[in-house]
Amino acid sequence: MPQHSRPVTDADRKRVRELHANGLSRNAIAKEINRSGRWVSRIADELGLDFERTRARAATIAKVVDARTRRAALALALLDDVDELRARLHVQYEVHAFGKEGSLNTGSVTKPPPATSEI
Repeated sequence: MPQHSRPVTDADRKRVRELHANGLSRNAIAKEINRSGRWVSRIADELGLDFERTRARAATIAKVVDARTRRAALALALLDDVDELRARLHVQYEVHAFGKEGSLNTGSVTKPPPATSEI
């Protein structure tokens, strides 16, 4: 847990500089030295250090593009499903139902009958 009351020392500044040079993020540095991210940002500003966000920005853009591509593919797949189901709407179906005396009745319909009706 970050400690806010501990004074900033030259050793703290040196450690932030080292960890930053090793490519650690602000939050990773904060965890490493048991300080808050805000504290690390202030020290980094004092030292003229910058947490480059180019990779994170590029990853976010890539994720957005991937999601857009997936949505387009899903939309096409759903349209194919709708076409297939729509084609089934107007074909002849053979149906079977038991009559009152236990006889098997067979018929042909273009739309399946409700479950309670007889053929």
